[in-house]
Amino acid sequence: MSEEYRAALRDLARIIKDVAWGDSERVRDLFRYTGDPSVPPLVAELAEQIGTIIVQKEVREFRLESLIEDLFATRKALALARRDPLTGLPNRAMFEELLGKACASALEHGTGLALMLVDLDKFKDVNDTLGHAAGDELLALCAARLRECVGEPGILGRLGGDEFAVLFVDQREDETLRAGEAILESLRRPFALKDGDVSVSASVGVAFRSPDASAPARLLKNADVAMYRAKAEGRNRLWRYRPLAFPNPS
Repeated sequence: MSEEYRAALRDLARIIKDVAWGDSERVRDLFRYTGDPSVPPLVAELAEQIGTIIVQKEVREFRLESLIEDLFATRKALALARRDPLTGLPNRAMFEELLGKACASALEHGTGLALMLVDLDKFKDVNDTLGHAAGDELLALCAARLRECVGEPGILGRLGGDEFAVLFVDQREDETLRAGEAILESLRRPFALKDGDVSVSASVGVAFRSPDASAPARLLKNADVAMYRAKAEGRNRLWRYRPLAFPNPS
Protein backbone atom coordinates (compact mmCIF):
# COMPACT_ATOMS: atom_id res chain seq x y z
CA MET A 1 0.00 0.00 0.00
CA SER A 2 1.44 3.36 -1.02
CA GLU A 3 2.11 6.12 1.48
CA GLU A 4 -0.61 8.18 -0.23
CA TYR A 5 -3.20 5.55 0.64
CA ARG A 6 -1.90 5.21 4.18
CA ALA A 7 -2.08 8.99 4.76
CA ALA A 8 -5.60 9.19 3.34
CA LEU A 9 -6.77 6.28 5.48
CA ARG A 10 -5.22 7.81 8.63
CA ASP A 11 -6.95 11.10 7.89
CA LEU A 12 -10.23 9.29 7.24
CA ALA A 13 -9.87 7.37 10.51
CA ARG A 14 -9.43 10.64 12.43
CA ILE A 15 -12.53 12.09 10.81
CA ILE A 16 -14.60 8.99 11.65
CA LYS A 17 -13.36 9.09 15.25
CA ASP A 18 -14.39 12.77 15.57
CA VAL A 19 -17.79 12.01 14.09
CA ALA A 20 -18.23 9.10 16.50
CA TRP A 21 -17.52 11.49 19.38
CA GLY A 22 -20.34 13.74 18.20
CA ASP A 23 -18.51 16.30 16.07
CA SER A 24 -21.13 16.93 13.40
CA GLU A 25 -18.90 19.44 11.61
CA ARG A 26 -16.56 16.62 10.62
CA VAL A 27 -19.33 14.92 8.66
CA ARG A 28 -18.86 17.58 5.97
CA ASP A 29 -15.15 16.73 5.87
CA LEU A 30 -16.08 13.12 5.36
CA PHE A 31 -18.25 13.91 2.34
CA ARG A 32 -15.58 16.24 0.90
CA TYR A 33 -13.48 13.14 0.48
CA THR A 34 -15.94 11.82 -2.07
CA GLY A 35 -15.42 14.77 -4.41
CA ASP A 36 -11.72 15.41 -3.87
CA PRO A 37 -9.73 14.20 -6.92
CA SER A 38 -6.53 14.06 -4.83
CA VAL A 39 -8.03 11.33 -2.62
CA PRO A 40 -7.36 7.79 -3.87
CA PRO A 41 -10.55 6.33 -5.42
CA LEU A 42 -10.81 3.42 -3.01
CA VAL A 43 -10.55 5.75 0.01
CA ALA A 44 -13.10 8.11 -1.53
CA GLU A 45 -15.49 5.18 -2.07
CA LEU A 46 -14.97 4.03 1.51
CA ALA A 47 -15.66 7.57 2.77
CA GLU A 48 -18.89 7.70 0.74
CA GLN A 49 -20.10 4.37 2.14
CA ILE A 50 -19.35 5.43 5.71
CA GLY A 51 -21.03 8.81 5.13
CA THR A 52 -24.13 7.07 3.79
CA ILE A 53 -24.28 4.84 6.89
CA ILE A 54 -23.98 7.91 9.15
CA VAL A 55 -26.75 9.75 7.30
CA GLN A 56 -29.02 6.70 7.47
CA LYS A 57 -28.30 6.42 11.20
CA GLU A 58 -29.15 10.10 11.74
CA VAL A 59 -32.36 9.70 9.77
CA ARG A 60 -33.35 6.70 11.91
CA GLU A 61 -32.52 8.60 15.10
CA PHE A 62 -34.54 11.59 13.88
CA ARG A 63 -37.48 9.35 13.10
CA LEU A 64 -37.15 7.69 16.51
CA GLU A 65 -37.03 11.07 18.25
CA SER A 66 -40.06 12.20 16.25
CA LEU A 67 -41.88 9.00 17.15
CA ILE A 68 -41.09 9.45 20.85
CA GLU A 69 -42.27 13.07 20.71
CA ASP A 70 -45.47 11.96 18.98
CA LEU A 71 -46.04 9.28 21.62
CA PHE A 72 -45.57 11.77 24.46
CA ALA A 73 -47.85 14.27 22.72
CA THR A 74 -50.49 11.57 22.20
CA ARG A 75 -50.18 10.46 25.82
CA LYS A 76 -50.59 14.04 26.99
CA ALA A 77 -53.58 14.56 24.69
CA LEU A 78 -55.22 11.38 25.99
CA ALA A 79 -54.62 12.46 29.57
CA LEU A 80 -56.12 15.87 28.86
CA ALA A 81 -59.08 14.28 27.12
CA ARG A 82 -59.84 12.40 30.34
CA ARG A 83 -59.65 15.53 32.47
CA ASP A 84 -62.09 18.39 32.76
CA PRO A 85 -60.13 21.38 31.34
CA LEU A 86 -61.74 23.87 33.74
CA THR A 87 -61.18 22.11 37.07
CA GLY A 88 -58.56 19.50 36.23
CA LEU A 89 -60.83 16.82 37.72
CA PRO A 90 -61.61 13.50 36.01
CA ASN A 91 -64.34 14.07 33.45
CA ARG A 92 -67.45 11.91 33.10
CA ALA A 93 -65.76 9.28 30.95
CA MET A 94 -62.82 8.90 33.30
CA PHE A 95 -64.97 8.99 36.44
CA GLU A 96 -67.32 6.32 35.12
CA GLU A 97 -64.29 4.18 34.33
CA LEU A 98 -63.05 4.64 37.91
CA LEU A 99 -66.53 3.85 39.20
CA GLY A 100 -66.61 0.62 37.20
CA LYS A 101 -63.26 -0.49 38.62
CA ALA A 102 -64.29 0.44 42.15
CA CYS A 103 -67.55 -1.51 41.85
CA ALA A 104 -65.71 -4.58 40.57
CA SER A 105 -63.17 -4.37 43.39
CA ALA A 106 -65.87 -3.83 46.04
CA LEU A 107 -67.81 -6.84 44.74
CA GLU A 108 -64.69 -9.02 44.78
CA HIS A 109 -63.48 -8.01 48.24
CA GLY A 110 -66.79 -7.20 49.88
CA THR A 111 -65.79 -3.66 50.75
CA GLY A 112 -68.06 -0.65 51.14
CA LEU A 113 -68.61 1.84 48.35
CA ALA A 114 -70.59 5.07 48.20
CA LEU A 115 -71.36 7.42 45.32
CA MET A 116 -72.25 11.04 46.00
CA LEU A 117 -73.62 13.48 43.43
CA VAL A 118 -73.33 17.22 44.11
CA ASP A 119 -75.41 19.61 42.02
CA LEU A 120 -75.15 23.38 42.54
CA ASP A 121 -78.44 25.14 43.28
CA LYS A 122 -79.37 28.10 41.07
CA PHE A 123 -76.05 28.03 39.24
CA LYS A 124 -77.87 29.18 36.11
CA ASP A 125 -78.64 32.48 37.84
CA VAL A 126 -74.91 33.22 38.11
CA ASN A 127 -74.40 32.52 34.42
CA ASP A 128 -77.41 34.63 33.45
CA THR A 129 -76.54 37.64 35.61
CA LEU A 130 -72.72 37.68 35.61
CA GLY A 131 -71.88 35.76 32.44
CA HIS A 132 -70.24 32.44 31.62
CA ALA A 133 -66.78 33.61 32.67
CA ALA A 134 -68.09 34.17 36.19
CA GLY A 135 -69.81 30.79 36.04
CA ASP A 136 -66.53 29.10 35.09
CA GLU A 137 -64.74 30.94 37.90
CA LEU A 138 -67.38 29.75 40.35
CA LEU A 139 -67.07 26.13 39.18
CA ALA A 140 -63.29 26.20 39.63
CA LEU A 141 -63.68 27.57 43.16
CA CYS A 142 -66.34 24.97 43.97
CA ALA A 143 -64.00 22.22 42.80
CA ALA A 144 -61.29 23.53 45.13
CA ARG A 145 -63.65 23.50 48.12
CA LEU A 146 -64.86 20.03 47.25
CA ARG A 147 -61.27 18.78 47.21
CA GLU A 148 -60.79 20.12 50.73
CA CYS A 149 -63.94 18.39 51.99
CA VAL A 150 -63.37 15.09 50.23
CA GLY A 151 -59.70 14.68 51.12
CA GLU A 152 -57.72 11.54 50.42
CA PRO A 153 -60.47 8.92 50.87
CA GLY A 154 -62.63 10.30 48.08
CA ILE A 155 -62.31 10.37 44.30
CA LEU A 156 -63.71 13.59 42.91
CA GLY A 157 -64.89 14.21 39.35
CA ARG A 158 -66.92 16.65 37.30
CA LEU A 159 -69.69 15.00 35.31
CA GLY A 160 -70.54 18.14 33.37
CA GLY A 161 -72.24 21.49 33.85
CA ASP A 162 -72.56 22.21 37.56
CA GLU A 163 -72.66 18.55 38.61
CA PHE A 164 -69.82 16.90 40.53
CA ALA A 165 -69.42 13.35 41.76
CA VAL A 166 -67.51 11.82 44.66
CA LEU A 167 -66.62 8.18 45.09
CA PHE A 168 -65.86 6.92 48.58
CA VAL A 169 -64.13 3.54 48.71
CA ASP A 170 -64.18 1.38 51.86
CA GLN A 171 -65.34 4.20 54.13
CA ARG A 172 -67.88 3.96 56.93
CA GLU A 173 -71.35 5.27 56.12
CA ASP A 174 -71.32 7.79 58.96
CA GLU A 175 -68.01 9.21 57.69
CA THR A 176 -69.43 9.52 54.18
CA LEU A 177 -72.52 11.32 55.45
CA ARG A 178 -70.36 13.70 57.51
CA ALA A 179 -68.33 14.45 54.37
CA GLY A 180 -71.59 15.26 52.59
CA GLU A 181 -72.63 17.66 55.35
CA ALA A 182 -69.19 19.28 55.21
CA ILE A 183 -69.65 19.78 51.47
CA LEU A 184 -73.02 21.47 52.04
CA GLU A 185 -71.53 23.75 54.69
CA SER A 186 -68.53 24.64 52.55
CA LEU A 187 -70.56 25.50 49.47
CA ARG A 188 -72.92 27.70 51.48
CA ARG A 189 -70.11 30.15 52.19
CA PRO A 190 -69.98 33.11 49.76
CA PHE A 191 -67.59 32.91 46.80
CA ALA A 192 -65.45 35.95 45.99
CA LEU A 193 -65.55 36.30 42.21
CA LYS A 194 -63.88 39.03 40.16
CA ASP A 195 -67.28 40.59 39.53
CA GLY A 196 -68.37 40.39 43.16
CA ASP A 197 -69.41 37.92 45.82
CA VAL A 198 -71.99 35.27 45.04
CA SER A 199 -73.72 32.71 47.23
CA VAL A 200 -74.96 29.32 46.12
CA SER A 201 -75.87 26.05 47.77
CA ALA A 202 -75.96 22.45 46.68
CA SER A 203 -78.25 19.46 46.51
CA VAL A 204 -76.41 16.28 47.42
CA GLY A 205 -77.54 12.72 46.81
CA VAL A 206 -75.68 9.68 48.10
CA ALA A 207 -76.14 6.00 47.38
CA PHE A 208 -74.36 3.12 49.09
CA ARG A 209 -73.45 -0.14 47.42
CA SER A 210 -75.76 -2.98 48.35
CA PRO A 211 -76.39 -6.52 47.06
CA ASP A 212 -79.10 -5.22 44.74
CA ALA A 213 -77.15 -2.09 43.77
CA SER A 214 -73.58 -3.13 43.04
CA ALA A 215 -73.40 -2.35 39.31
CA PRO A 216 -72.02 1.09 38.30
CA ALA A 217 -75.15 2.08 36.35
CA ARG A 218 -77.46 1.16 39.23
CA LEU A 219 -75.34 2.98 41.80
CA LEU A 220 -75.23 6.05 39.57
CA LYS A 221 -78.99 5.95 39.05
CA ASN A 222 -79.67 5.62 42.79
CA ALA A 223 -77.40 8.57 43.62
CA ASP A 224 -79.12 10.59 40.90
CA VAL A 225 -82.56 9.78 42.34
CA ALA A 226 -81.37 10.87 45.79
CA MET A 227 -79.91 14.10 44.46
CA TYR A 228 -83.15 15.06 42.71
CA ARG A 229 -85.08 14.18 45.86
CA ALA A 230 -82.84 16.65 47.74
CA LYS A 231 -83.80 19.30 45.19
CA ALA A 232 -87.49 18.45 45.48
CA GLU A 233 -87.30 18.74 49.27
CA GLY A 234 -86.11 22.36 49.03
CA ARG A 235 -82.46 22.15 47.89
CA ASN A 236 -79.45 22.94 50.08
CA ARG A 237 -79.55 19.51 51.68
CA LEU A 238 -78.30 15.94 51.51
CA TRP A 239 -80.56 13.01 50.72
CA ARG A 240 -79.62 9.38 51.13
CA TYR A 241 -81.07 6.93 48.67
CA ARG A 242 -83.30 4.31 50.19
CA PRO A 243 -85.18 1.70 48.13
CA LEU A 244 -88.95 1.86 48.25
CA ALA A 245 -90.46 -0.64 50.62
CA PHE A 246 -93.62 -2.35 49.47
CA PRO A 247 -95.80 -4.25 51.99
CA ASN A 248 -96.02 -7.99 51.61
CA PRO A 249 -99.36 -9.15 50.22
CA SER A 250 -101.58 -10.65 52.92
